[in-house]
Amino acid sequence: MGADFLLTFIPYPELTEDRRATIEATIDALAFEDIKEYINYTGMADEWDDDDQESVVNEIRQCVRKIVAEYSEMYRWRGTSLASIRGCRYLFAGGMSWGDSPSEEYDDISMLVCIDPIYQHLKAWALEDCTEA
Repeated sequence: MGADFLLTFIPYPELTEDRRATIEATIDALAFEDIKEYINYTGMADEWDDDDQESVVNEIRQCVRKIVAEYSEMYRWRGTSLASIRGCRYLFAGGMSWGDSPSEEYDDISMLVCIDPIYQHLKAWALEDCTEA
């Protein structure tokens, strides 16, 4: 088995106080259906049964809250890169993988990408912030 290059990226809007409040409300409202894609992506689907759904959702909520708390500073992290494409900002993370994740930053961004209600807010706000029409 050889190494693979993995890359993930996410729209990177400015998180104002109002936007943070919206994200917090979205996190509070997350349901198991909202996180299913992430659970399948990580291969964790076999670790939980239907009785554990609420505890799984609560665990994911905690992780997302931590990521969102650090979101505005993520562009400064060593394992990330900020790029503007046609006036819209995106945050990238990636690296070589030997069957595991290339970095914690990659994992954090991938989590947000997989949780659609969060991703949709970030995408909409990034488009609002876009400096090029």
